[in-house]
Amino acid sequence: MPFGLQSSQPPPPPTGDIEPIHISESAGNGDLETLRTTLPSLGIDHSDENGYTCLHAASAYNQLEIMRWLIANGANVNVGDTDGDTPLHHAEHVDAAQFLISSGANPAAMNSESKTPLGLKLEDVIPDNHEDYDSDDEEQNELKRLVSYLTSVSPPPSTNLNMATTTTAMEE
Repeated sequence: MPFGLQSSQPPPPPTGDIEPIHISESAGNGDLETLRTTLPSLGIDHSDENGYTCLHAASAYNQLEIMRWLIANGANVNVGDTDGDTPLHHAEHVDAAQFLISSGANPAAMNSESKTPLGLKLEDVIPDNHEDYDSDDEEQNELKRLVSYLTSVSPPPSTNLNMATTTTAMEE
């Protein structure tokens, strides 16, 4: 049955304490029960005023169980927000990116600034020799792992981002 409902009765209305436009917070927090009771009446790809869906939020916060449930219930892995960013653009962990790509996410998808998920992540990498680089920074280390993974699955760079640019960005 869609959305994990146990009966053929209509889904319950959204609970009073969850506003539909903020349902993505439940996805980011890993609150599957709220999603199961709220999303059937809103739609699996329900978005807020910025086009941000539950799959965007779950991807950003590496909520793999939520991602599995959303995709199993028909969530669009390539849905763009108002900036054209897909859930893969929002992914901050290799696990989320791997799951999205294995579920059909397009690593070559471009946002409204013509940036792929890889291109967007490259902007956030602090080079090892930069004065702000801290080798113990787990976020930076995970970002570098993510960039490495996206590099391995992304199509060859376009004329806007050649290999010299990619290599220089990683080494700086």
